[in-house]
Amino acid sequence: MPGRRPLELRRRSEVNKRDPESPLSPRIDSFESVVANPDFPCVFATRALVDDELLFGSLENLDCTLGDIAAAVGDAVQVIAMDPAQVVILFIGAGSTSLEEDNALAAAITRELMHSSELDWPLDQSRDPADPLWILWVNGVDLFVNYSTPNHALRKSRNVGSSFAMILQSRSSFDRFAGRNNSTRTVIRKRLERYDGIPVHAALGSFGDVDNREIEQFFLGDGTETVDLLPGARKCPFH
Repeated sequence: MPGRRPLELRRRSEVNKRDPESPLSPRIDSFESVVANPDFPCVFATRALVDDELLFGSLENLDCTLGDIAAAVGDAVQVIAMDPAQVVILFIGAGSTSLEEDNALAAAITRELMHSSELDWPLDQSRDPADPLWILWVNGVDLFVNYSTPNHALRKSRNVGSSFAMILQSRSSFDRFAGRNNSTRTVIRKRLERYDGIPVHAALGSFGDVDNREIEQFFLGDGTETVDLLPGARKCPFH
């Protein structure tokens, strides 16, 4: 996008010390009020927050387009490419009143990211979201997206404050944090069940398992239903 300024990504300490009046500040504060809770199930997120390792960015414009959001994700991905352990949280200024609207936005963003990555998708990687080995590739980074919203009421672990949020990290980095160690995964999922007060969502499988669909883990509903981010398209969206 000619003349476009890259999205500024900042650590919590930078905002608090240098720019406490920034519109990003209350969003980070709201995020912190949730994730710093010792009961929050993802201990890796809590630790990264305390250690000031997270990067935050915000699209404040309520009229931002899908292209704007995809470009912001591209900015985040450039940082993750340089440091695969980096986790980036993007707050999207698209206020909604329902989980259904959030679901529609998450689906639209996911489709936009897949479409914009069509030309540089790795040749040896599946383009079919129904493939258990499918990963979302953006600018050469194996991206995992966690969509969390204020409208998640029952599944509280997918509500990280007052804003629609995209939590972005490398898929392989996710495996390094949690490992393929079943005991680690079991502990986190027990914490999830206690925190949410409802059963762990069935979509949260293990990567590569025959029944696992990575894309179904991006956005979880409040109930046990599987949310399809590509309605009616359980095959390669590039066809």
